[in-house]
Amino acid sequence: MRYVRAASVAVAAAMPMMLGWPSGSLRSSLLSQEVQPTSANSYEFSGLKVIHSERRDSDIVAVRLYLLGGTRQVTEEAAGVEALLVETMALEASEVFRSTGSRTTHEATPDWTVTGFVALKSDFGSAWSGFASSLVEPQLSEDAIQSAHRILAARIRRERTRPEARLASGARRSAFREHPYRINPLGTLSSLVALTRADLQRYFDEQFVTSRMLLVVVGAISAAEVESLIAESLGRLPAGHYRWTLPPELPDQKARWVVEHQQLPTSYIIGYFDGPSPTHADYFPFLVSVAYLSGRIGYRVRQEEALSSAAYASVLDYARPIGVIHVSSANPGEAMTQIRDALSEASEYPVMMNVPTPHTPQWRRYLEQLALRELFEWSSSDGKAAALARSYLFFGRLPTPEEYGRNLLRVDSPSIARMVRRYMRGIQWAFMGDTALMRGRW
Repeated sequence: MRYVRAASVAVAAAMPMMLGWPSGSLRSSLLSQEVQPTSANSYEFSGLKVIHSERRDSDIVAVRLYLLGGTRQVTEEAAGVEALLVETMALEASEVFRSTGSRTTHEATPDWTVTGFVALKSDFGSAWSGFASSLVEPQLSEDAIQSAHRILAARIRRERTRPEARLASGARRSAFREHPYRINPLGTLSSLVALTRADLQRYFDEQFVTSRMLLVVVGAISAAEVESLIAESLGRLPAGHYRWTLPPELPDQKARWVVEHQQLPTSYIIGYFDGPSPTHADYFPFLVSVAYLSGRIGYRVRQEEALSSAAYASVLDYARPIGVIHVSSANPGEAMTQIRDALSEASEYPVMMNVPTPHTPQWRRYLEQLALRELFEWSSSDGKAAALARSYLFFGRLPTPEEYGRNLLRVDSPSIARMVRRYMRGIQWAFMGDTALMRGRW
């Protein structure tokens, strides 16, 4: 589902300018009228939510374990505790993974922390053993904790040295000031320093419960094998009483600016706006509208005016769809004017673009390209595991990529204007650069 969130400016600079579209079975699969049954199953085993998809066409097995809740599970004072704990566990299991050649993954996000690995079928047993042992009986050695602390602190410092990342961090705190998303899942330098081994052990005892976990396994391994491994490891953890829900909407806010004056050769503009819940009828029209807006902003700012090397809109890969507009430019005043014009155009679409009906061939072709990206994401075991998890957590079930694609194909072109007017009004803006250049339509 990241294809809409990472919409490139080439996708919709103008409706006639489309990327290539393959013929054959891929297109037939996407556009078929009947939804094919998913090759994945979701169920509960030993108190653990499990998604399993067996693939015999590959020797690769992908495992992803989601610890649900993200920043809703912590206070600002304890921010980063889960990221530090998972990083420590990953370091303790690193020797096993190196010996098998497996590739590990772990990431802390505002909605969940995910940890896992990708291994060959022949190495899967050894890789799982190290992975599960670190989760069920972590050693939490001081050496591993200090190493994990240095890794996270280095990431935070890198963000502070990059103007663009620093602006995004401040903009999020302002835009999400009354929402759990205001908390950085990696924590801050001060919150990390304050965390002790006792804090990590306490968090593990309280929060590492199976009701908070979603395990996704995709590859050449049967359900019976997966269940046997769970029973011997993760199934031994306490159940707890956690229940996953989608994050709350952002508080209704008027448009506002956060401004930081810096003498920089390039100025940065970021704008955040709330979208509809994945369970709302506006969800897919919202995704399409942001992708379209991305193309219009890129076309105006980059191609027509040559004001920037980066100008786009996307939807953050969160369980609460947050739209973001991003532009870096040496002429921010004119760039902001172009952004305003792009929003104005989108609010009048399809009238502004002289589109006579909601379902022209060009519009259909545009939607097909967005839908095609979903099929590409499902092509690898690891990509399929991530897509299955998000589908389950967003929608509470496992739609196929074809079904997801058809939800996009049902969006009509007048939805763009409706989405812009409904969701892109109270944009929370942030600016970093020379404030003397803030001329034009701000």
